[in-house]
Amino acid sequence: MKSNERRMSPRKPFVAPLRFRFLSEAVASSIGIREFGAESARETRAALRSIEQYEGQTVDISERGVCFLSSEKMAVGDPLEMRFTLPSELTGRKAEDVRCSTRVVHVDRASSNGSWRIGAYVESYRPVRFFQAWDN
Repeated sequence: MKSNERRMSPRKPFVAPLRFRFLSEAVASSIGIREFGAESARETRAALRSIEQYEGQTVDISERGVCFLSSEKMAVGDPLEMRFTLPSELTGRKAEDVRCSTRVVHVDRASSNGSWRIGAYVESYRPVRFFQAWDN
């Protein structure tokens, strides 16, 4: 029987709070997100949104992606920076706070309460040092 699964990395259920911010093109390219391809109006919106941080909740995770819920609408291609804690069940070690650079790959309406189900491709995971601030 042929599977329709195209993912290279299996998803694992993972429900946890997360924080994220939108990245401007300059910030995105400086941390390694390669395919921004935005128009100037979109770049301006991303630059303004990069100042604020937003909250969401993860749904599942893989080595290459994160699915999460958010009340913020975004567009495919938007670069994001996320922070959340990976539990020991996923790391095989102690729980670890991580920061990851991502790019939105799909956006769907999650439910009638106005939230969005977002799929983001992970460009990189990095451990978070507790003394770092968002502007580091």
